[in-house]
Amino acid sequence: ESAHALAILEKIRFHPEDHIVICLSGRGDKDLDTYMRAMTNLGI
Repeated sequence: ESAHALAILEKIRFHPEDHIVICLSGRGDKDLDTYMRAMTNLGI
């Protein structure tokens, strides 16, 4: 489940130089809007 991969990120300690890649499944036309809102809310 893609949501589990995203949820666990808050619990893992990463180094500043780490890169994280997560493959998300679903319909891109709907997912992109959700992603953009989340990034805006995070100030990214």
